[in-house]
Amino acid sequence: PGGAVRISGPFLKAFDGKMGLAVGKDGVGIPVSGLLGETGTIIFTFMDKGVKPENSLAARFLFTLRGNGRESVFFYGLPGSEDLFFAFKLYPDTNSLKSLRPIERDRWYQAACTWDGSTVRFFLDGILQGEMQQPYAPTFPETSKLYFGPFIDGAIDPAPWGENSYLIKGFQLYARALPPQNFMALAGVTAP
Repeated sequence: PGGAVRISGPFLKAFDGKMGLAVGKDGVGIPVSGLLGETGTIIFTFMDKGVKPENSLAARFLFTLRGNGRESVFFYGLPGSEDLFFAFKLYPDTNSLKSLRPIERDRWYQAACTWDGSTVRFFLDGILQGEMQQPYAPTFPETSKLYFGPFIDGAIDPAPWGENSYLIKGFQLYARALPPQNFMALAGVTAP
């Protein structure tokens, strides 16, 4: 806790010259026990590279955070939609929040989510996209992992996936709900 975690994997250079972890069919998982708890914040930067025709994913997950039992936190895209979705739920709950605007390809975005014990919030480029009542107090036992890219569980067909087509960089985890001003400043947005 409190230290940096370095993830190695395939890195790609975006058109703007910046580098990012190539999230693809061989998702990367890191242990999160002790890093997150009943409150928390996740901040990351991502780019959508577009869906390739051979992609058979039902949903394109940027990451999946699995807690105890059916506890799940994840960001994802859906086929035929240009929106970014965020879920903080116990399976089989279907609640999710959606970006207020479409996600453009080949552009970096900053996404963030917080949970403070009562409310879950989703931000995109420092702007609140939506909030909902926190449905549970998450726990992260020793077996809990944060998976980057496609993650297979009971909700996903195990057919061949193809590429996920997202780049992710600057991933940050906090064991407390940061105030919005923290990631608004990171995104270059000033408070109204």
